[in-house]
Amino acid sequence: MVRPFDYTERAHKCFRCTVTLPDDPADGMTLLDWPEVCRCFIRTIGNDPALAEFETMQNYAARMPGGDLVLEAELQLTSPEHPDWTRLRIGIPLSELDASVRELELTYTGPRFRLSANGKVLDEECPFGDPPGEPPPEFVIAPEKELPPEPQELSEPLHLWSPPGRNEWAGDVAVGYFNGEYHLFYLHDRKHHYSSFWAGSHTWHHLVSRDLKNWRNDGEILPHDAQYISYGTGTPFLYKGRIFLTYGLHTGRYLPPGTAPRGATWAESTDGCCFTPSRKIFHRSENPSVLNGEGGELLFFAGFGREEMQLLRSRNFPVFEPEAVAVFPLEEKSATGHTAECPAYFSWHGKHYLLVGFSGFYSADTPDFANFRDLAAEGRDLYDGLEVPMVAPFAGDRRILAGWLRMNDLWGGVLGLRELVWCEDGIPGIRWLEEAMPHHGKWAVLPEDGRVESCCYLQICCEPGKPVNIRLSGEGEDIEIRLFPERQKAELVWAPVRDYPVVPAFPSKRRPGGCAAGNLRGLEEPYTLRVLIRHDRKWQGTVVDVEIAGMRTLIRHFPGHRTRQVTLTPGVACQTAVLE
Repeated sequence: MVRPFDYTERAHKCFRCTVTLPDDPADGMTLLDWPEVCRCFIRTIGNDPALAEFETMQNYAARMPGGDLVLEAELQLTSPEHPDWTRLRIGIPLSELDASVRELELTYTGPRFRLSANGKVLDEECPFGDPPGEPPPEFVIAPEKELPPEPQELSEPLHLWSPPGRNEWAGDVAVGYFNGEYHLFYLHDRKHHYSSFWAGSHTWHHLVSRDLKNWRNDGEILPHDAQYISYGTGTPFLYKGRIFLTYGLHTGRYLPPGTAPRGATWAESTDGCCFTPSRKIFHRSENPSVLNGEGGELLFFAGFGREEMQLLRSRNFPVFEPEAVAVFPLEEKSATGHTAECPAYFSWHGKHYLLVGFSGFYSADTPDFANFRDLAAEGRDLYDGLEVPMVAPFAGDRRILAGWLRMNDLWGGVLGLRELVWCEDGIPGIRWLEEAMPHHGKWAVLPEDGRVESCCYLQICCEPGKPVNIRLSGEGEDIEIRLFPERQKAELVWAPVRDYPVVPAFPSKRRPGGCAAGNLRGLEEPYTLRVLIRHDRKWQGTVVDVEIAGMRTLIRHFPGHRTRQVTLTPGVACQTAVLE
């Protein structure tokens, strides 16, 4: 049953004011103090143990040494629903400010509490409730509608990309190929889900490309228009010449059931750039997956967390007819313990596939999966360390997978892109997406002492049947890449870890060691092992990305590590190239 939103957003005590940065800032300075509303001040990072978790989520350590000064603003709040949600804090280290910045702007609009300078957002939060006190009358403003940003061209490859802010990350993705363009929607995250009292308050951002090399960044396409909004995973599809994006409303993080719209909704676009929300709920699923089926119909794989999964069909969106319930085994009944969350469906060469619940992977000859094959149970899945992977077609009968890589074992990270490899047995392989990989300079033979730059590629010629071990050393604990051809197994792990499990090859269970894969292919003849090593201060560690024989990938973020030296199995030939 389709129903309109039936919740009215309360009025808010909106305000805007300017804060002047002192010529000689020092710890303990107060720049603004409105009792029971807001205060702004300067303090030293690390001076209050009670703020350690906040500072971690702010990622202060990514851009400056310890002991740096930070300008912060604290908004006081009260609400009958959450009397313990009383303060929200935002901030910017002074070392990040341009030398020309003398004034900063604080704005509270209800759904947003924002710190800006020269028109650029430096940090923001998503409040719930309102200040118990009153802002000075001269700073009171009327509620403002969020305007969409101007589209911009990305200046770097998309693989391992995240929004530019120190505490900005990418979360769950939704992908589609429409009118010759690959569309990648992602849930924008600040502070690793820590925003809005751990409710996340994620919004949809949008990236578009015709060639997978050059990307247009539309930025935030669906901003918050109410405090209770936090968007959940969804999928895009084409319907009546327009692009639709279905997604969930996770209002249960804020309000009791029945008091606010909750479940599946959608937005639509006529130009593939600007999206208008429908303000209607069409299903109770909070992570809906609606996709184009065969013959003009729409398929809806509705996951209900850990309870059940439902397949529905439609030729008259948003009205769907149920077809099957609990098609797949879930939780302890499944081989990998997966849930029904975030189902990702795709078809290829007459085969139908479903990635589901963070570790499940099924194939079938029909889209209803009446007789399915459990590929994850066989250890033949596509999970390589990227979270919540989604797949969409691309020109030339290609299939492109996108997901995100977790940073520091927290929610939110960098985007990851892959290309699937068609195999006659119907079990796809997975390899690097060449168009999206970071650029590099000239290749050279690895020096005898193994010294490398912290951001580089390795290209290793491997002989069939011979084990390969690659140790990455430098700052932090060592990392190892291990290949066991006789067992068709590979590992990407911290060096002390031994014999990491291969099913599933996905670190969603917070396994500390790394990830692994079995049933490797392409090892019968001489093959190439490719490794991307990339350190970034924002990440506070290194990402290692491995491609094996152009058929299997593994990727992981290793906190605290920075590669300086590579040690190889004796007799193995290796070339290296520095990232540009």
